[in-house]
Amino acid sequence: MMATLLILFFIISEAIYEALYDKGQKDVSAIVEFAHKACMILFVVAHLGGAGWAFGLYTDSPGYLLVGWILLRFALFDSMYSLVRGKGILYFGTVKAYDKIMFKILEKSGLLMVLFLKFIALAWGLAWVMGWRLGITF
Repeated sequence: MMATLLILFFIISEAIYEALYDKGQKDVSAIVEFAHKACMILFVVAHLGGAGWAFGLYTDSPGYLLVGWILLRFALFDSMYSLVRGKGILYFGTVKAYDKIMFKILEKSGLLMVLFLKFIALAWGLAWVMGWRLGITF
């Protein structure tokens, strides 16, 4: 559970500080970026120092956490970034290859397909990060 919260914190805080920087609020962006990077360094040092059990990281292999992080980033990063920039939650730019691909999916398949892809990535990513790949156990 702690690994899930940390991964969500890292994804959302990165989206916020990048969006604030692009929006022109460089001072606030620097503060959020500092907090993001400080927490990430503490997380890595604690994990390498043997305190990873406190973060719930030793219950799964790093591969599952990495795949879960990638899926959660796909589901959350751009939406948070666009929301902070004031562009709308499903805004896609025109520069990066990812934005062009997502815009083509939106154009050809519609809004429901984009929402469906993001929802599946969110559910799948949470399942992998929280160790629910074989079902939810209590």
